[in-house]
Amino acid sequence: AGALYAVLAAMRRSMALGAVAVLALNGSLWYLLHHTPGLGLTQHPQLWFVPLALAVLAAGHLNRGRLAAGQYLAVNYACLMTIYLSSTADIFLVGVAQAPWLPLVLAALSIAGILVGIASRLRSFLMLGTGFLCLALLTMIWHAASNLGWTWAWYVSGIALGILIITAFAVLEKKRGELIAWLDEVSH
Repeated sequence: AGALYAVLAAMRRSMALGAVAVLALNGSLWYLLHHTPGLGLTQHPQLWFVPLALAVLAAGHLNRGRLAAGQYLAVNYACLMTIYLSSTADIFLVGVAQAPWLPLVLAALSIAGILVGIASRLRSFLMLGTGFLCLALLTMIWHAASNLGWTWAWYVSGIALGILIITAFAVLEKKRGELIAWLDEVSH
């Protein structure tokens, strides 16, 4: 039913049929997840919330001309927070020791958000992606140090962070004019 409504929405360019298609597809996904052992809402919230948030984010982008600037910004932040927080909740519910790939999923989503933010000059994608990428990296370092006994991971990451900060400030100072012009473009 969802695929049928999606085809009809594309053919008729109907936003209402598109919304019905998204609801039908998410409803079928939720039915499948509910009836699959181990994929419940409280076990893997990422599987439940990310597809719907991506659909709303895409709908907001497609209808950005109809939305006020504040509404478009609110849709972006709400959807991105839903995506990133559900991925973070999945990490804390399952645990990094049982599923070490979950921080990598959060990091991949964050990097994708950063790249979209750079390409489309959207500050919300850039800021939230950077923040949750740092959280994913910190989670992986914490897991390596506490659960695997690799305390050297803290030292190496601290040194690498220091080198990265010094390099970033050197590049920012060298390309100050270009950076200010780019920030003006992103903020508008």
